[in-house]
Amino acid sequence: MKKKTLTIIEKHILSGFHSFASGDVWLFKKIKPEDVDFSITKNSLINSKKNSFLNGEEIEEIVKDKDLIIVYLKSDKTFYNKALKNIRSHINFSKTDEFQSLVNEYIELGFGSTEKPQEIEMFWQRESDREYKKRKKEGFVFHKPLEELKPKDYQGGFSNEVMNNNEMQKYVSKKAVFGWVGHSVRKPELDKAIEDGLRKRGLSSSKMFNWISSSNGRHFGDSLEGISLNEQLKKIENNLNSMFNLCLIYGDESHNGNYEDTLRIKEEMKQKKWLLPE
Repeated sequence: MKKKTLTIIEKHILSGFHSFASGDVWLFKKIKPEDVDFSITKNSLINSKKNSFLNGEEIEEIVKDKDLIIVYLKSDKTFYNKALKNIRSHINFSKTDEFQSLVNEYIELGFGSTEKPQEIEMFWQRESDREYKKRKKEGFVFHKPLEELKPKDYQGGFSNEVMNNNEMQKYVSKKAVFGWVGHSVRKPELDKAIEDGLRKRGLSSSKMFNWISSSNGRHFGDSLEGISLNEQLKKIENNLNSMFNLCLIYGDESHNGNYEDTLRIKEEMKQKKWLLPE
């Protein structure tokens, strides 16, 4: 016998002019499969005999798997609109009797509880597990929660020479790892293309850390999102001279981590003809 899927309705009541605020209230209502007598369709208005308290509510978003359907209703913006009229005062109505009265009205109608059902937490854990499995299958370097990553998980396509550098090991041992080395877009092929390209330009593995851990490396990773692997590799090839130059600039002993130093050292190295054409 096929398992029937539970539905949970979620209603967000805004307490001020922010899309999300600590004083907002979320209401939840579990509906058994046999009691779902309305169409679960995005942007549709609910018309139900068994759940009349939902009539006229608009379905804004739907997420689901085989075990659960979560229906997000259009938010109640009663107090959002009130706050918007006096936006400079940053009013939040969450502590007012008027706001609590509105919340109670929804509960009395049948919207259920402000306590998030365990089934929702379990759903998002399944979603997370599915996403990590998908990332692993697609060949991404990172395919587990960040808090579970160990220094060895950051290697990807980089050689031991690059990753066993003392500075690199200290960096990836931190809780917050940024730069290219901490970017979710990384794949072994991309790492290898970067390392091989920098080696061909005469850069030692010890100096690669300077760009791999930099904010420029992080931004470059951002620029590779949403394009094919071939396009990513082409973009890497077109930017290798810039990466090489930045490895030298960031690695200069007089660099104190600010943009002014980058400009100054870049000009000095240009004069010495140490930099490659970009």
